[in-house]
Amino acid sequence: MSISIQNVSKHYDALHVLDNVSLEIGEGSFVTILGTSGCGKSTLLNMIAGLSFPDVGRIMVDDRPVAGPGPDRVVVFQQSGLYPWLNLRENIAFGLKMAGGVRNADWAIVDELIETIGLSGFENHRPYELSGGMQQRASIARALVMNPHILLMDEPFGALDAITRAVSILKRNTAV
Repeated sequence: MSISIQNVSKHYDALHVLDNVSLEIGEGSFVTILGTSGCGKSTLLNMIAGLSFPDVGRIMVDDRPVAGPGPDRVVVFQQSGLYPWLNLRENIAFGLKMAGGVRNADWAIVDELIETIGLSGFENHRPYELSGGMQQRASIARALVMNPHILLMDEPFGALDAITRAVSILKRNTAV
């Protein structure tokens, strides 16, 4: 899927977060947005996800305006955002449940992701029983289980230590 960001500006009161930003991202691209804290990186990701909207300009995904969230675009936020009343397995499957229910085949995918992210044995643990890094890996798995066309990641590895980041990335790349 392609993303077109056309002359986008976003303001919060007197603060100009984004001013006349344009960007074309082709299908299959891997893009990293770098900038200082507060420069609008998260704001731009939220607008692509359909969680926020530009004051000026427009954002298109496959030549269609972004009018709200959609299953084609999934976000991994800086904080895990896991539901405290659900266990790890249920948290990872939550998006599938909201999209129409979890089939038996989906549970196999959830379990495979749990193994891939190194959390086998923690399936029935609630988020408060997991470390911050474990929670963030669960959040990444929750996004991946949806098999989105566009995966938007807002500093998703900040809560992971360097060793876990390297091992997680290696596992994911070799699992394909």
